[in-house]
Amino acid sequence: MNKTLQILKAEKYISLLQDGDERGLNYCYNRFYGYLFVRSFRVTKDDCVAESIAQEALLRLWLYRKQVKDIDDTLNF
Repeated sequence: MNKTLQILKAEKYISLLQDGDERGLNYCYNRFYGYLFVRSFRVTKDDCVAESIAQEALLRLWLYRKQVKDIDDTLNF
């Protein structure tokens, strides 16, 4: 899939996230959970804590979904 299609797909799911559609959260979960888990695990050296941190970050993304404007905002968030 080329970059343009990936960006369009991401924008579609960010829009769904903003509208409160769980498909948008599912997209973000599938895309970012592994990244968040690995970064958390490097710091904590505990898989249970790293899992909790990654899940908490995605929960907060859902709670503050109105402030997310694009896919770059999700990582900054």
